[in-house]
Amino acid sequence: MQLRFISPVLRIPWHCMNIIFILVCMMAARSTPAQKPPSQPAPAHKNGADFDSSSCSYTSPRRSVITLVPAVDFKQPEQWDNKRRTKMLPMGCAAVDGNVWSLGAADGAVTISPGAGLHTSVNLQQIKHWGYIVGYPEVLYGYKPFGSINTRQSPKLAMPVQVGSIPTVWAVANYSIAVPNPKLPVDFSYDLWVTQQLKPNNVQKGDVELMIWLYHRNLKPAGKLLASRRFTAPVWVDGKARNAVFDVYATDPNIKGHTSILLSFALRGDEAEGSLDGGISRAYLAVDLRAMLLQMVAVLSGEFGWNEQTMKAEYVNGVELGTEFAQLDNAATLDWTLDNYCLAMPAAVGGEAGNITWNEIRCDLKMPHGRHR
Repeated sequence: MQLRFISPVLRIPWHCMNIIFILVCMMAARSTPAQKPPSQPAPAHKNGADFDSSSCSYTSPRRSVITLVPAVDFKQPEQWDNKRRTKMLPMGCAAVDGNVWSLGAADGAVTISPGAGLHTSVNLQQIKHWGYIVGYPEVLYGYKPFGSINTRQSPKLAMPVQVGSIPTVWAVANYSIAVPNPKLPVDFSYDLWVTQQLKPNNVQKGDVELMIWLYHRNLKPAGKLLASRRFTAPVWVDGKARNAVFDVYATDPNIKGHTSILLSFALRGDEAEGSLDGGISRAYLAVDLRAMLLQMVAVLSGEFGWNEQTMKAEYVNGVELGTEFAQLDNAATLDWTLDNYCLAMPAAVGGEAGNITWNEIRCDLKMPHGRHR
């Protein structure tokens, strides 16, 4: 059956009505503003794949600097307690975690707050816990095996990286730590996991945890003091180069049940050998991480007979900086602040302390505070 449209007023042939209909539609289309396609949301942060790393790294002919603190996208205070023991939160090219990993129950919380720098406050009472160390509030750059956490990264320093391939990297922190109770056990330290596998989700026998203690009070590194392995290394303190002494501690890798060896380098101040107190509680301090990793190889090969080439082929997963703390009378209160924190790679040959100036590794453009204990 053929359909025919007939106007009740004018009898217009069907083919003419088709032409009129088309003309009306064209005029309507011209009068309607063009619709823009919906904007696409920025891709969500996931393992750093979507991050424009140029926003957290700075390069000049003399140096490359990865700025970790201050960070631009950590906007409000965050808390961790017995209900949220660990959770990494993105912060520029780093991540932060209150990391009260052995906390069972407590009143209070660990609070990490942004600002001109980064402030961490530990205020816990009625603590119940299952490890001697209650927590390690920290800043992470790179990869962390536990939880397979991967931060945003700069192409200047992609991690994990093999020990033998890491460039000269100075970890530079402008920090201060305050502990109201002088008997509370604390340290302020770097933590680097060196593993045989690339991006493992846990550690295994033969892996190494390397800690570099900048400060400690009422606390000694785990394991045995290796007095013969004490070494001197160049550091920068408040803009001045100096040779610093580090005590060396190591757990026994042959003890049954140990999944990894813990090797600790503790910065010496004026304290006696093996003292519970040591290091610097307030400073603008730079440490050469590559030099520390090579020292790790030397200690493990010399003390335990580990193969140097095998160790240099293993992976440095990331760089963690934070405060281990225990409890005293079921409570823990302390504060620490990072005014600046960066990873600096000087362009000078080798990048060692003798070849560079303070301005090639410092994080900020202001004069250092000139402060240390």
